[in-house]
Amino acid sequence: MNRKTALLKTAQFAKKHKLKTNTIVVLFAIIILSCYFKDFILKIMGYIFAPLRFVCSKSKKFLKRLLTPVYLFCKRNRITILKVECTFVAVSLILIYMFNENYLHSVLGDEDTGVFAFTSEEDTYLHEEENTVDIKDISMNLSGKNDSVGKTDKENVINSSEDEYNNIEDIMPKVLLDQPLYYISLNRALNTVTIYTYDENGEYNVPVKAMRCSTGGEKTPLGTYNLSDKFKFATLQFNSYGQYCTRITGAILFHSSTYTALRKDTLSAEDYNQLGESVSHGCVRLTTEDAKWIYDNCDEGTVVTIYDGEDEGPLGKPETIKVPEGTLWDPTDPDPENPWKDKVPVISGASNKIVYEYDDYNIMDGITAVDTCGNDITDDIVVEGNVNMEVPGVYTVTYRVADALGRNDEVTVEITVM
Repeated sequence: MNRKTALLKTAQFAKKHKLKTNTIVVLFAIIILSCYFKDFILKIMGYIFAPLRFVCSKSKKFLKRLLTPVYLFCKRNRITILKVECTFVAVSLILIYMFNENYLHSVLGDEDTGVFAFTSEEDTYLHEEENTVDIKDISMNLSGKNDSVGKTDKENVINSSEDEYNNIEDIMPKVLLDQPLYYISLNRALNTVTIYTYDENGEYNVPVKAMRCSTGGEKTPLGTYNLSDKFKFATLQFNSYGQYCTRITGAILFHSSTYTALRKDTLSAEDYNQLGESVSHGCVRLTTEDAKWIYDNCDEGTVVTIYDGEDEGPLGKPETIKVPEGTLWDPTDPDPENPWKDKVPVISGASNKIVYEYDDYNIMDGITAVDTCGNDITDDIVVEGNVNMEVPGVYTVTYRVADALGRNDEVTVEITVM
């Protein structure tokens, strides 16, 4: 089979089986290189078999009888053997690409980013490099530019400038057919993620959840992408690790705040306390709870738009609890082994009291509160009830407080005015 025929048959096979562009490039490269370097490869094979020829000439008679037929067969069938080897390599690359696309990227190199990943039943390891990335297009209605609903085409690639992504109203996707349940809006400038679902018209304008995040500033690319691979635990850059990773594009992921090892009890407290600031190396860091929410609820193909804006979004920018120095667990991690799981905020100083008419008394005197991680949240206490110091009687007062984890404490006391 000559080169032209081989390329034609490969193209037909690729079209029939809908192989991806990278796979087709690999196959074409193998065929072309095999043809151009055929003579060179044959010479190399001659050198490889030279020691075998020498051994045959020097060996004893019975060894000659054993090895000589092998040598002669290889010599007579060098071309056939070469074809078999090339075919084996091509098939192997196809199988690798089909079952583990990231590994092929690590061997050949993605167009703009190098990624190496392999998975097992327990852990997935990911090595990522910082590079610029492509922007995958989806059909959108551009507010004020196009009033019609486009057709979804995830294969189109567009060149986008940062100025195009400064107003979220201009880029809200409106997809009506086979659309994912959620749409993710990421304000890179304010480090805020807002999750939307669609209304009865298929428009993503119903806010569902807001998240505080840490982007990499300009290292995090602007544009519109589709979620793809997921990893429960991944190796990131600079000997750091992340839980519940979901690929946005290339080496840019949603993932938890960083860990120092592939264990849940190795949280970097410093990185966790920086959530809400632009301190990552390009990925989007979240609390473990939020990273797991995206991992569990946002399917492959979910649209993510990254833009710069001045509005935090309809749900605002949530607070994240601060952890003490040396903390090794993310307090939001739902793992039953998490030592924070049984901790709650505590209101102190609230008790039944007897006061006297016209005394200078304030129902907040001596009342304090700390959150789950021991931070002072006295200012967040909500008081229900009042005490009239001019009218003797028994008054019921309730103190309530909630922290950034959504956990709360409540104390009810009786204040007696004599």
